[in-house]
Amino acid sequence: MSAKKHTPIHYLVTVVLRIAQSFLGASIWILIGAIGYIIFKMDNPPVNFIIGLPMLVIGMGGVLNSVWSVVMSVFDPRYNRGVCIFCNR
Repeated sequence: MSAKKHTPIHYLVTVVLRIAQSFLGASIWILIGAIGYIIFKMDNPPVNFIIGLPMLVIGMGGVLNSVWSVVMSVFDPRYNRGVCIFCNR
């Protein structure tokens, strides 16, 4: 198993792709969180706590995970090498 060298081009491409993936993922999680917020604000006592609140929390967690993925890709070279699409082939 030969390890390929992680070049600066790999770094830049990986960061750009990670930002694009995280933006798309975060937009989906924001939509889920917004739907959860709407359900939570409804005046239907069991449904708003059973369905709305978990959807809101899951949506917020997904957005934080997407943002953290971008931060890790930009600032941690080991993480960037681990998610590089060229080095993992």
